[in-house]
Amino acid sequence: MHGLVGERTLVRIIQGMPGVYRVLKAEQVRDVPSAASADPVVRAVALSYYPGRSGDLLIVLKPGWNSTAYPSMHGSPWLDDQRVPLFMMGAGIKAGQYTQAVTPADIAPTLAVLTGITMPKSEGRPLREALN
Repeated sequence: MHGLVGERTLVRIIQGMPGVYRVLKAEQVRDVPSAASADPVVRAVALSYYPGRSGDLLIVLKPGWNSTAYPSMHGSPWLDDQRVPLFMMGAGIKAGQYTQAVTPADIAPTLAVLTGITMPKSEGRPLREALN
């Protein structure tokens, strides 16, 4: 196979590029339940892994680095990229500032409570502290 490099060589080349923290293979995260790995980087990447869409090699950038023209991606394992403010206003919302950790998965259950819809199964939780 003239002109092709092996997977190990490719991983080593990518790993040596500026801004690259780590390169993971799909099999390292594909079958990992989100809370099963003691490695926080593997856990974070496993949460974003999507079979058939995610690549064979998953590149984790160093804190403060991104691969796009946008200032953040919100998919890295670093807190400075994961922390995003959530603003809510309107009927049923209590004025105030809340510092509890929330995830995007909490938005649908919160809207369900506000509109009187029952969600039989939900990954997130209603943000009751912000509701009247």
